[in-house]
Amino acid sequence: MEKQLRVLFLCTGNSSRSQMAEGLLRQKYGDRFEALSAGSRPAGFVHPLAIAAMSEIGADLSAQHSKSVQEFLPPEGTPPDVLIALCASAARECPSFPAGVRRLDWPLDDPGHVTGTPEECLDAFRRTREQLRAAIEGHFRGNNGNGKAGPQPQGTRVELRDVAKSHHLGATEVRALRGVTAEIPAGSFTFIVGPSGSGKSSLLYLIGALDEPSSGEILVGGRRLNGFTTQERDRYRREEVGFVFQSFNLLANLTAVENVLVPFMPRGISHDLRARAIQLLKDVGLSNRLDHRPNQLSGGEQQRVAIARAILKRPKLVLADEPTGELDSATGAEVFGHLRRLHEDLQTTVVVVTHDQRYLTDSDNVLRLQDGKLADGI
Repeated sequence: MEKQLRVLFLCTGNSSRSQMAEGLLRQKYGDRFEALSAGSRPAGFVHPLAIAAMSEIGADLSAQHSKSVQEFLPPEGTPPDVLIALCASAARECPSFPAGVRRLDWPLDDPGHVTGTPEECLDAFRRTREQLRAAIEGHFRGNNGNGKAGPQPQGTRVELRDVAKSHHLGATEVRALRGVTAEIPAGSFTFIVGPSGSGKSSLLYLIGALDEPSSGEILVGGRRLNGFTTQERDRYRREEVGFVFQSFNLLANLTAVENVLVPFMPRGISHDLRARAIQLLKDVGLSNRLDHRPNQLSGGEQQRVAIARAILKRPKLVLADEPTGELDSATGAEVFGHLRRLHEDLQTTVVVVTHDQRYLTDSDNVLRLQDGKLADGI
């Protein structure tokens, strides 16, 4: 029997964040992982509002308590395989772990510091719960609990054959892509990474038929995009591809539900379609924001509305261009968690352009671009 991964959630003090994270990992994956939590000054109890927020999703924290971080340090203690720090001060206040321990940083605000009415304070713990749940599911979903990737879902395959794209700025030719040949496997979660100006977004727009290559071929599900008529390209974008952009592109005068339904408004909104839109918003943690307009939503919440809008059509392919570019690291991890969960639920192919490689996992397919070409070794 292969060894379980020991996952330790760490924060300073008697942190409810690490206790909630331990409970969420254990609830979601059972004995696939050994879930642990620690604090620098554990008090041996769980915050009552953390217990209340977790009980809403069927997780009981009442008998749980964080251990001292000293219990996981050699020579007496056994260190974890993965250490996840949930606050910035953990690195400063807690001792160093051995070099072989994999370190992840998921900084989250302490919900215990929120003041207000009892309901407002409980809402803070609910938000933390959803941030942790999305981050945990996003990071560990493709892992069997022993460090090996789990089975991948099936979607549509994308083939790039010597794809080139040039733009003209006056008399100057700008070569955005210079003969890219690669495959994006069906059902994969694929990242296109590289520095600014490397051609990442240009390649994504070509795959989405928002632009046409100067030369080369792009095949999606075995069909050549180059050979599509104007009507076929429109239908491909409308029915088969879900787009998620950095700037959200929400309509200011519409509610969250209405923004999700926007692509379908010209054809009419059925009761079943509205019900699906509402369920998708609930799936991404926005059950309390259905009637809110964009100016009443945070950046992370707006991006989750955009994700729900992209997948309402049940696309074969989801294309996301810097979806966390305007978000902080914790909110970005939350958004990626939702993307990964929906990727598996829908069994679709997801392609993400990003400059931030913290969100990559070992099971992801990665295309690295440099100066319009695939980097060496890819």
